Amino acid sequence: MERNNFTASDGTNLSYLIHSKATEGEAPKAILAIIHGIAYHAEPYVQALTEATPNGWLVAGLDLRGHGYSEGVRGVRMPRKRITRDIDEWLDRLQHDHPGVPITLLGESMGSVYALRYARKHSNRITGLVLLATVGLLARPQVFHWSAVGEFLYGLVRPFHPITNVIGWRLLLSTRDPEFVRMRSTDAITFNRVSGMYLLDIGLAAVGNILGGGTLSCPVLMVHGGEDKVVSPLGARLIAKRLKTPDTTLNIVEGAEHTVPWDPTAPETKRFIRDWLGANE
Repeated sequence: MERNNFTASDGTNLSYLIHSKATEGEAPKAILAIIHGIAYHAEPYVQALTEATPNGWLVAGLDLRGHGYSEGVRGVRMPRKRITRDIDEWLDRLQHDHPGVPITLLGESMGSVYALRYARKHSNRITGLVLLATVGLLARPQVFHWSAVGEFLYGLVRPFHPITNVIGWRLLLSTRDPEFVRMRSTDAITFNRVSGMYLLDIGLAAVGNILGGGTLSCPVLMVHGGEDKVVSPLGARLIAKRLKTPDTTLNIVEGAEHTVPWDPTAPETKRFIRDWLGANE
């Protein structure tokens, strides 16, 4: 993997990773551009999803502002317009470095919210959209956990103070893979608490995606765990129903939980994604 940086239009330095599956000296056939999940960063996604891309592709992952190696205050805000612009400027950079190479955008969990928001506004810039664990509706086990009520009330009083712990019980709710729990809990460049405003930004963007629907000029693949206890598969179904695209494929993976790229079902899911990407090159 190779780490690169670029300066966003507001002067913030943003970091991203690339990993090429193309033959040395040859241009990539296509690019998979990845937007990561909540309070995380790009590296685990590039590592996990390289296997889900056809040979000859370039896999790239952006550390969103305030995450990973990108500049920005951690865990406080996820301003929707600014994040959308960051993604647009990042894709500008990828296209500058690889002119004429088609780009498929992929978002996982929180990343799905911003990837879909971007695609609703700029689908002409991408040739495909992949949404994993699409955030639409929260699942019951997350909403009705006793500590969520206290965090919600605290967030009303101090909305910019990082109080909500995204590991602990929430991490255990998201996965049945102990190796992912260990990897996420011990990651040195991530953070574990986010503010009420951080979550509100995500929620407002997700509501906009559901209510706004949208017409996209590119095909869409949605993959969701059938046993997701973080965000309900029903939300993914609602979004899929409202989107107008040349083709929308929704795959509810039986038995899978929230962390689709790391679930025990991941090998089968990655083959499915790889075949879909190959068919839409």
